[in-house]
Formats: sequence, structure tokens, C-alpha cells
Amino acid sequence: MTHDAVVAVLLVSLVGCGPHIATPTTGPGQAPTSGARKETTMLVTYGRGGGRVGPDDLQVTDDGTFTVWRSNHAGPVGRFAGTLESDALSALRSEVEAAAAAGPPDEGVRMPGGAVEEITIGEVSAVVSGQDPGGPWSALAARLKTLLDELTAYPSAAVALEVDDATATLHHRGTEPLGLQLSGLAVHVIRFGPGYARLDEWRSPPQETADEVQAGPGWTLDLPFDHGLPVAADQSLQVIVSLEAYDGPAAYPVQIVLPPRL
Repeated sequence: MTHDAVVAVLLVSLVGCGPHIATPTTGPGQAPTSGARKETTMLVTYGRGGGRVGPDDLQVTDDGTFTVWRSNHAGPVGRFAGTLESDALSALRSEVEAAAAAGPPDEGVRMPGGAVEEITIGEVSAVVSGQDPGGPWSALAARLKTLLDELTAYPSAAVALEVDDATATLHHRGTEPLGLQLSGLAVHVIRFGPGYARLDEWRSPPQETADEVQAGPGWTLDLPFDHGLPVAADQSLQVIVSLEAYDGPAAYPVQIVLPPRL
């Protein structure tokens, strides 16, 4: 296995590793998912939507229960759930209270076709995309973005991409099934050279299957990966897998993007 292949596998396997900040969902029905919210007081929500991919969403209740939906990520995409540890919850609560006390910031710039980021605390919603909101809202936005990445270490119903020299495979992560629509599944491989110069690329042919599947524990799917791109020692591949995943009855476009490593 080449250096790039090792990096690609480790990138998926180690996303979210670091300080222990939460307790994962341990089985179906033991924590809320995006499609079945628990009736508790909401502490804060963070949403990122628009652009060319589906939404990213984080909700944390007052007792520390969290749910995450990720549509665009280098690691797994899908649903994630669990409970924040007391220290992590306390730090988040302090920043939520500081932002609420400061009042809503000036609205960020909404770029046409760009993603919109929004934080909601109680009745106050603040758009924080396009510019630094300043003061305690900046600290809160940074923490929520960090949590959005770190909490993907606690999958409920998700899929991750693993790549080596010759194969690319989707693997289910978590304890619950994730609905996938495979009719539009696509693999895009881009070869980069020194200085991240884009050299050439390969796209998978249209898929003949129109199957909708329920990906559960143990599920895997081998992807088309006969790109034929030679990779020298000073070159690397970016691998992008696009498909649709279901959050409740709604299907969203999702992408797993393994970046080049030079």
C-alpha cells in the first residue's frame, strides 16, 4: 500500500479522534436522530446549507444530547448522535449564554449560490456566514464548527469511504440503517502534482443500478475505481464520491471528499 493509500484509510478511520468529548449512541432508539427529535429544551442549533451539496446540521439540547447530520465531509456522512460529556457541555453552555446576552450580531453577507450558516439560540437566529460576526458569536461559531467535525466520531447511521491503491469501498458506520439512493452514485478522481497543480482526472461511468438500499451494520459497497491514473512520488489523488442519503423521508445529496496529500 502506498503512502497516499495509507493516508486515505487513516483519514477516514481517525476523523474525530482526540479528546473524549461525548458518549455515543449504543443502540437503535437510544438517542434521537434527525428524523425523530427528543422533546427536550434546545440549547443551540447550527445549520449550514445551500451551495451544491446537502445541509450540515448540529442540534444540542440542554441536557447535552446531540444530533448531527453531515452531507459534505472528508470522513463519514449521515447521522450521528450521543451525549456531550459534562466539561464539553459546560464550555458550550458558557459560550451560548455569552452570545445570547450580547444580542444578535449584524447579519453576514449572503453570497448568491453560496452556503448559509445560521446559529439559533431560543428565539434568536443569527446568520454568521460571509463575515466574522464578532465578539462572543465568533467564539460560539468556531466551537460549533469544531463540534460538527468532532462529533462525527459518534455515528448513528452513516457511511465512510476507504481507499487503497486499487479499490474504493463504502462502509456503514453506526448501529442504525441509513437509506441510500445509488442511481446517481458517482466517483471522481483528480490527480494533483507539486504545488497542487491539477494534472488530469477520471470520472466513473453512469451507474446502471437505480437501487435504493438500507445500509446497516456490516454493509459495504465496492465502487468503480479503475481510473488508470499513474501516481508518482510527488503526486497525489483526490477522491470524491457523490450520492444521495435519506434523513427521514427526505433525500439529500452527499459527498465524501478525500483531499490530495502532498
